[in-house]
Amino acid sequence: MSGRRALGKKLRRLAGDEDGATLVTVGLLLVVLLSFVGLGLDLGIAYTSKRATQNAADSAALSAAVASAAGATDLTAEAQAVAVQYGLTPGVGGVIVTVNSPPLSGLHVGDPTSVEVVINRPGMGFFSSLFQPKASAIVGRAVATNGQGAGGSGCLVALDPTAQQAVLFNGIPTVNLVNCSLDDNSSNKTALLANGGVTVNAFGINVVGGILKNGTVNLNANVVTGATPVSDPYANDQIPAYSGCNQTNAVINSGAPPAYQAGATPYVFCNGLIVNGGSVSFGPGVYVINGGSFTLNGSSSATANNATFILTNGAQLNFNSATNVTMSAPTSGPTAGLVIWMDPKSTGGVTLNAGSNQKYTGAIYAPNRQLTLNGGTTVVNSACTQIIADTMIINGNVALQTNCGGTGVRLVGAGAPKLVE
Repeated sequence: MSGRRALGKKLRRLAGDEDGATLVTVGLLLVVLLSFVGLGLDLGIAYTSKRATQNAADSAALSAAVASAAGATDLTAEAQAVAVQYGLTPGVGGVIVTVNSPPLSGLHVGDPTSVEVVINRPGMGFFSSLFQPKASAIVGRAVATNGQGAGGSGCLVALDPTAQQAVLFNGIPTVNLVNCSLDDNSSNKTALLANGGVTVNAFGINVVGGILKNGTVNLNANVVTGATPVSDPYANDQIPAYSGCNQTNAVINSGAPPAYQAGATPYVFCNGLIVNGGSVSFGPGVYVINGGSFTLNGSSSATANNATFILTNGAQLNFNSATNVTMSAPTSGPTAGLVIWMDPKSTGGVTLNAGSNQKYTGAIYAPNRQLTLNGGTTVVNSACTQIIADTMIINGNVALQTNCGGTGVRLVGAGAPKLVE
């Protein structure tokens, strides 16, 4: 009995002994504290890795877009080479670099002028691996446009900063702006007015002022009011020097179709050129309409290759029911990209009427004049057509796009490769 009493006494003494309890408590708290510190370190490492991966994706997408603008086709190699510079070598350490052109997701899905780069890399966990054996993957994604059409490149542009109805749609035209935009610089509250059964399909509609719709109007685009004005890409260009008259009061009614050759200096039509029938062709170079008008009437037609038509001294442009007009601008030189150039220092209208097939590769540029598109299919689809005017009235169908690489055309609202996502 005395032995059991002694053992019970010792056990009671041990149960009441508090020596060393603080050390155990501190030890447990240190484990918890170190766990939080470790998780914090893991979060910091994850954030740094995510930022580095995103920077790599941004740089890779932009580099691939630059290469695309220059005509390169192997965009994957371009993007992967940039990723390597960030220490992310495809196939090493689980790194995967994927390039999609056009993008497969996001705001620019299907846009042929954009490049999507996605970089996947394994996550790195140290203390967190005690709770989550496999770290989450780190993903960086970026999209860049090559500046050749998407992301706001203007193919229908009104420059007037204050005009009411700087862009006016009437009737039932269908306007298709393929991967390009309508830009209206007017700050007026009715900068754009659409009347009737107008349908506009566009990448974007960017208006500095406001939009008024009367009737059944469908604006199938990313519509922005209060937009930032776009710049005139040809504002500082100078009309080439010219002198004399190669022809005066030129009128073509029928007979053998004339074929004009400008040569090294501009070919000058004094007091206009009127074509009432038949066809006329123009070789490479610059043609100046000095006064009068450049008019195509009836079933007449015209072709011009690598040519610029400059209308000055009050000259007007009137293409009236012309059956076939096919014109392309020079790709280099002082008038590169300009197929029709209305002298900004001169007055005179621009009217394109009811042509069944009018196709322009280049810019129709009338910075201080009103341009009117009337009737049926007035301008048909070309790979690169840009219409820039002070104001414009559109009563006919239009189909435009600005895939303008190598044409000399300077893009509006885009022009340079840039990140867009």
